[in-house]
Parts: sequence; C-alpha cells; structure tokens
Amino acid sequence: VKIVDIPGDGTYLDTSGTPIYDPYPTVDSAGVDLEAVGVIHAVEYAGSLVGFEDVGAGLEDESYWNGPDPDGQQQTGPYDDTIVVGQFESDGLSFNNTYSLDYDSWTGWAYSNTTDTTTAGFQNQFSAVTGGGAEGSPTYGVAFYDSSGAFAPPTVSRTSDTLGASFQSLMVTNTTYAALSMLTGDSFAKKFGGTDGTDADWLRLTIYGRDESEQTIGEVEFYLADYRFDDGSLDYIVDEWTEVDISSLSDATTLTFELASSDTGGLGMNTPAFFAIDNVVLTREILPLEIQVDSVAEGDGMNAAVGLVGRNGGDLSQPITIYLTSDDSTEIDVPPSVTIPIGEAVAEFPIHAVDDEIVDGTQTVFITASADGYASGRASIDVTDDDVLTLTIATSQEAISEADAGSPPAAMGRVSRNSTDFSEPLTVQLTGADDSELLVPDSIEIPIGSASVEFPIAAVDDTVVDGPQTVAMTATADGYASGTATIDVLDDDELTLVVTATPDSVSEATAQPTARFEDVGATIGH
Repeated sequence: VKIVDIPGDGTYLDTSGTPIYDPYPTVDSAGVDLEAVGVIHAVEYAGSLVGFEDVGAGLEDESYWNGPDPDGQQQTGPYDDTIVVGQFESDGLSFNNTYSLDYDSWTGWAYSNTTDTTTAGFQNQFSAVTGGGAEGSPTYGVAFYDSSGAFAPPTVSRTSDTLGASFQSLMVTNTTYAALSMLTGDSFAKKFGGTDGTDADWLRLTIYGRDESEQTIGEVEFYLADYRFDDGSLDYIVDEWTEVDISSLSDATTLTFELASSDTGGLGMNTPAFFAIDNVVLTREILPLEIQVDSVAEGDGMNAAVGLVGRNGGDLSQPITIYLTSDDSTEIDVPPSVTIPIGEAVAEFPIHAVDDEIVDGTQTVFITASADGYASGRASIDVTDDDVLTLTIATSQEAISEADAGSPPAAMGRVSRNSTDFSEPLTVQLTGADDSELLVPDSIEIPIGSASVEFPIAAVDDTVVDGPQTVAMTATADGYASGTATIDVLDDDELTLVVTATPDSVSEATAQPTARFEDVGATIGH
C-alpha cells in the first residue's frame, strides 16, 4: 500500500482520469491524519475427498471387510479371546479396527459395498440403509461402537499424507440393521416411539476432535434418530446420506465417534450401535502464488519475470521448500524449487522465457507451486510469439563422396516449417545446388499434418580433380523466410597423364632406313 500526498487543486488525476480537488478550500498546510492502513488477505482452501473407493476397489460385489488387519498386533482381549488391533487407510486417513479371532467379531471400522435395505437383524450389519455410498458411490465406511467401553471407539486419524489438512465435513447415515431395529423393534431393542409413538426416543452420534496430545478441542452432535418432538410428524430416523459440518474440529488430528441412545440396559445400549459414513472432506490451504506481470515475450529470455510464493499463518520458525513446475517448458522455465527462509513469509523466484522458434501465437503457461502440508498453488502467464514463418534444411551427413554416386542416395535432407498449422500441404522449391557435384529434387511437398519432409541427395562423379567442394542448397516457399544448408562433396579423382598420338595409325611402308654403326664398330677392341 502506497500513500501519496498531493495538492488537491486539480493538477493530479485519479485512475479514471478525473481531476482531484480538495473537498473544502484549504490554506497553507491542511489535510487528514492517516491513523492506520489495513490489508485483508483471504486465505484460499482446496478440498479433497475420502470416499473409501480406493480400498473398496479390492472388494467383490456385495461384500465387506471388517478385519483382521494383516499387519495388526495380536493381544489378549477383555474376554480372554485373541484379538488383532489394527487399522486400514483410505485416501490419507487411518481407521481403527479390532477383530476377535475367537469370536469372529469386530469393533471400530469396516468398509462395505453391500446394498441390502430390507433384511432386518444382525446378519445385515454391513449395509447402509441407503443401499450404497454417498452420491451414488459403491463403497462406504461402517462403524460399530462398543458401548460397554471394553474397546476403543471408532477413530479416524490423519496420516503423513494428510499433513496440514483440516477436517471440514462428512456424510452420515444409518445402517439397515439399526434403522429397521428403531423402526419396528427387535428381540434386543424397542421400537422407537413405543407402541403409541409418543416415547421420546433418540439415537445420538457425538464426534469428538482431539489434538496431538489427545486433548479434546471440541465436539459435534448429530441425531441419527429423534422422536422427542411435540409434533409426532417431525419424528425421524435418518434414511439418507446427510452432511455433518465438522469444521469446528478442523484443527483436530483425530476424530472419535460415540453413540448414545434413549434405549439402554444393564449391558449398555440396546439400540444397535452401528452407523455409516462416507465422503469425508479435508481442506488444505492453497499456496499463495503470484506472477508480477501478465505476459512476457519469447525474446525476453532469462529473468523475463518474477514470481512470488508465500505461506500463510504466523509460524515462520522453520524454512519451507516450495517445488515449482511449468506445464510447458518449451515456453516458460522455472527453477525446480525455492526456499522461504526462517522468519520470512514470501520468496521470489525467476521466470525465464524460452524462444521455441516456432510460430505458435500467444501461449498460456501455468506454473504450479507445491509443498508438504499445502494444496498446490497455480498461476498463469502469457508468452507472446516473436517468431516468423521460416524454413530450415538439415542433412543426414555433413559430407558425402563423389564415389557415392549412384543408388541409394548418398545422403538425405529434411526441410521443416516452424508453423503449428499443418492443415495444408506446403510446396517447397530447392535451388542453388551445383548439379556438377550433387543432385536434389527441384521441389518437394510437406504433406498435411506434417512439419517436415525428407528428400534424397545424390552425389555426382565429375572425374575432375577439384578437391572438396562445399555445396549450398536453399529452400523457398510462399509466405516463408528461406532456409539454407551446406554439404561438403569429397573428391575421389587422381592426377593422371594421358598420351595421345596424331595420327592415330601409320604404315610400315613409310619407315625410313636406320644407320646402326655396327659395321665400323666391329673393328674396335674391348
């Protein structure tokens, strides 16, 4: 925030171009006292869903898992039975489970995809009264609360995967077993409302939030059934998925669930102590990420812009490493990470523009910042194009030899266009090549859907000792800047003497007498 003192005589304009005048005439020094400046910074959050579908993927249809945990610990239970104390994890939350190997019974949490909404009794303890999970999903969690207190209550705990996440809400409903028991009664529990429907019965779920030291930080109550209304038409048994707001327990590391009922006996609750949950919503703070400009040009290169990444909250006692990614590194490059030091809430990082030499127009690039305990932050920047339509030539070899003359081609060339629009073919003319050294086609066509095309380069044996020759070839096309490449042609010829006779034939008859001196030489001694 910048505060600037200006004279209010109309010589200064506001952001809309309107002259600024003092509201009242002033003489000499006049104005107002600025007591304070306040800046409101809204923290943004992102939600994630725990819906049991990850663990439910391993279930067969119409089945459930209620233990034992293969990695759990065997102990002697309160009834001298062997129990396995364990848990299962779903989407970063841990759900406790205790299973008796002697009695095939369980407490804590199970998960299920059973759909039976009509069968009453204990044998149907794993079905939600809705016939499935929340929002049409197949899998949901089922809890059994031991009201005698012999076993730990159903508990949900955050894990390292949900570090920094906060509890926001969850969906709750009755199981078929509990709902039908309350609706009609059974051999263990009464019908809610009694025979005439006037009994003030209820089934209450209480969710306790606890911190790392297991101290209770709050609680939320939800009635799975309530027959306490003066108007009996308002009495209800929950038979659909209902959202429960637990944001008041957002700072909790664990949630424990307890049931209480108006129908109790000497051994605890008579009402079946079962309920179902689904779609636990967790929220995380989104990392604040800002780019100080809206756009850069490809040609701006290194340090084209500056990005800012921050952290919310008052705890600045530890550094934090922020990991950065660009979703298109051919346009924008960022460092892999940046560290916010101790005592600081914000750190800067450079943003580099990349010249891709492709005519692709303005591109929008998203930069993502992520860190442990936070939801990823995201910001965009536009990269404006500075390229022109251009052809380029490349050859498969830097040099060929005259000895390579013939078939197959001595080398291959490739002509490329730097456009991203491949909806039309492009005819390219090849010129400038010395046909006494090599041969290329007069023209080639880059087909629809392609950025380039190959062409053959043939060597020519000129039988002339001319040493290595550098041959240039140029590609041209309408609307494109031309491209040029060179290739060396190595000589394979040797220096040779050639004798010729004129005329090319003679007759013995034209021969002349030859004096050989042998007659006089016979008189000379050795």
